[in-house]
Amino acid sequence: KLHRWQNAVHTNILRFTPQLQVLFLDGPPLTSASMAAVVAHAPLLRHLTVHKIAANALGEIQTLRHLESLSVETSPYDIKPLSSALGALLSMPTLLRLWLCTVLVRVWNAAVAGVEKG
Repeated sequence: KLHRWQNAVHTNILRFTPQLQVLFLDGPPLTSASMAAVVAHAPLLRHLTVHKIAANALGEIQTLRHLESLSVETSPYDIKPLSSALGALLSMPTLLRLWLCTVLVRVWNAAVAGVEKG
C-alpha cells in the first residue's frame, strides 16, 4: 500500500490506514509534530520515504519498530541536530537500507562518531 502526499500533509488520513507499511511523503518540510502524527497513525511502516524533513522531526522516526528502509532529504544546514538524529537512526535494529540526500560529509561523520562512542 502506497500513499503519496503533495502540498499539505494531512495526517488525519492515516487514522484509517493503521496497517500501512509503505509511505512516500512529498511536499513542504515535515515538522516534528507532523512526523509524530504519521508515526502514531502508521506504526507498522516498513518503508518510508520523506522528501524535505526538518532535522528535529527525524527523532520521531526511530519509534517505528518495523522500519526496514528509510529515504530522507533534509536541510544540510541543521548540522548539530541532524548528526544526533542520524546517529539515532543508524542505531535502529530493524533498519536495513538508508538513503540520505543533502547530508554533508561532516554531518555523516559526526553521526557515525556518535554511534561509535555509544
